Amino acid sequence: MTTPEDGLTVEVRREGTSATVVAAGELDMTTMGELRAAAAEARAGADKLVLDLRRLTFIDSSGLGALVELRGEAERGGVGFVVEASDGPVRSALESTGLNDLLGVR
Repeated sequence: MTTPEDGLTVEVRREGTSATVVAAGELDMTTMGELRAAAAEARAGADKLVLDLRRLTFIDSSGLGALVELRGEAERGGVGFVVEASDGPVRSALESTGLNDLLGVR
């Protein structure tokens, strides 16, 4: 797991051809590069990408935009895409913007 000074940790886990990026902390303009890099690494050779955001404590509009971009990149590469979010600020932001359906939030 990486622990950047900016308040986000990311870890890539693989199980067969499925890859999961586990993120914890805050996803915003200063940290979205870490998530993008981890997702790019995880997509390589995967047929399904899961973003586990259950441990995020904050997400802003730039973080939401990054999720939409990651979904598009996965889709263009033929990789399934799912977001996992618990009740809390991330799920609330996804639901209030209508992104929960687009991103396949579970």
